[in-house]
Amino acid sequence: MSQRGPDERTARLVVSATDELSAATSTEELLEVYLRVARSALPTRSFGIYLFSPARHRSATEGVSDLFLARYEDAGREQDPVLRRAVDTRSAAHSAHLMPPEDWQDLPFYQDVLALHGMRMVLEAPIVAGGQVLGTLNFADRDPGLLAGEAEVAVASALGRVVGSAVASLEARDDLRRERDNAWAALDLAAVALVTTDLRTGKRRLNEAARQLLREVSDEDPESWLEETMAARNPRDGFAWTVPLAERGLRLSLRSRPVPDDEVAVAVLRLERDAAGLPPSIAARLTPREREIAVLAVEGLSDDQIAARVLLSPYTVKQHLKAVYRKLGIGSRQALTRVVLSAPPSYEG
Repeated sequence: MSQRGPDERTARLVVSATDELSAATSTEELLEVYLRVARSALPTRSFGIYLFSPARHRSATEGVSDLFLARYEDAGREQDPVLRRAVDTRSAAHSAHLMPPEDWQDLPFYQDVLALHGMRMVLEAPIVAGGQVLGTLNFADRDPGLLAGEAEVAVASALGRVVGSAVASLEARDDLRRERDNAWAALDLAAVALVTTDLRTGKRRLNEAARQLLREVSDEDPESWLEETMAARNPRDGFAWTVPLAERGLRLSLRSRPVPDDEVAVAVLRLERDAAGLPPSIAARLTPREREIAVLAVEGLSDDQIAARVLLSPYTVKQHLKAVYRKLGIGSRQALTRVVLSAPPSYEG
């Protein structure tokens, strides 16, 4: 039976660590998993992980006292020659490779900090991602020659890169989450009524404008009403249709499109007032949009108010009104009101 060499052992440890660390969903879980991995991969008297990335300034240790950690942060970090070598070379550094044990014990760094636990060996590996050092993995023991072999140093370096990838993944995930939350906050403040559908889960979210609009449609449960209305449509295909609300004199216009290269569909909702208030002789001469704007103008809304209601610019509203005036042979809003109010009423038979 052949003996496994250092390269094979390193590969197996790195693969196992990669699987466990990449599954972490938070910094706390990452630190917990790392300590478990380090305990079996490179057993020493003391070990720990330091993350000094601004987004994740955390640490976790085993085998050292709070007094030791306080001394290291107060005076040891600036003196630590192993840390400097690891950061400069972007690879693991071992105290035995820097100087003999007797010289190590003569260092102020050893006497001020490490002597508290008699740590005559220190191995440190940088946590690296994207060419940046995000922290360090630290191992220490009283045996000056422990973990000094090439295989152990290689494992430490590999673990540093695996942890770095996991940290970078968590930071990227958090960045995306923040971007998503910021985008939704902006959408929630938008005047346009919007409904987003997660095509993977089927969950929908309504912004405030959509919730207000639907309260005009259904008194009891607006969101359930919308769900029933949209149930027969596939958001992936995109759609546009109008739901008549005759009892309220309204029409609900829905236009939905999937977002390219994403698992989201966005629907724009708009309430349109029915043109039933216009005499048939007038309504027949106008387009649906002109009828809608004419009704609002007769109700007394200004151009700006009409523009906000129908989601058009004030300039476009003015152009539609000019078209209405031209078709009806009139020249003003007051004339339009007189024409509508003086026309014979229509009756349903």
